[in-house]
Amino acid sequence: MLFRLAFLSVLLLALPSGSRAQAPPDAPKEKVLLVYSSGEPFQTITDIKDPDALEAITSPTPVDRNTRIAAQRIYDNLIAAGITVRLARVEDFGKDDWREVLSYDTIIVGTPARFWTMSWETKRFVDLIIGRIYVLPEKAKGKQFALFATAEIENSSNSALENMAMWVNDIQGNLVLKLNLNREQSQPEFDQAIDRFTTALAVLIK
Repeated sequence: MLFRLAFLSVLLLALPSGSRAQAPPDAPKEKVLLVYSSGEPFQTITDIKDPDALEAITSPTPVDRNTRIAAQRIYDNLIAAGITVRLARVEDFGKDDWREVLSYDTIIVGTPARFWTMSWETKRFVDLIIGRIYVLPEKAKGKQFALFATAEIENSSNSALENMAMWVNDIQGNLVLKLNLNREQSQPEFDQAIDRFTTALAVLIK
């Protein structure tokens, strides 16, 4: 018996490493997607005097306080809290990526407000990705959603958030937080609002 056990031990050691069972890699504790849409205007909309100049503007979001800047701060705060996050733009997703989006436990979506609603880039993301999740029998049950919007005035970004909350409700997602960012806030107020949002979000994710 001892000889047989010794023989088996030697045989196992002699097998190529690929033939032995490999321990699965440690999966991250959290699966968080932070996706945003952000035009990069050359100046704030309040500085525009000539309607023709609007051709140079991709979004009325302030260039120094837009969704890209907000998304980066949210991302940095979550990473500092030890949370694994994927940061991406809505433009990075096509219609076949709905399975990947649905694989995340928490989905954070940010948009600039355009005419009191989400940007067309964000709407495209909703049509291509969220539309496909909507028709699933299980939809997005059990998934956490957090939303943020930026605008020149508070009422505009609030309206965009309300519009986005509707599709979260339609796919039966769990809307846990909303963040209103606007030009009426001072820079410290803008930063503090993001930090409070991320602190609360980190607790919900963990």
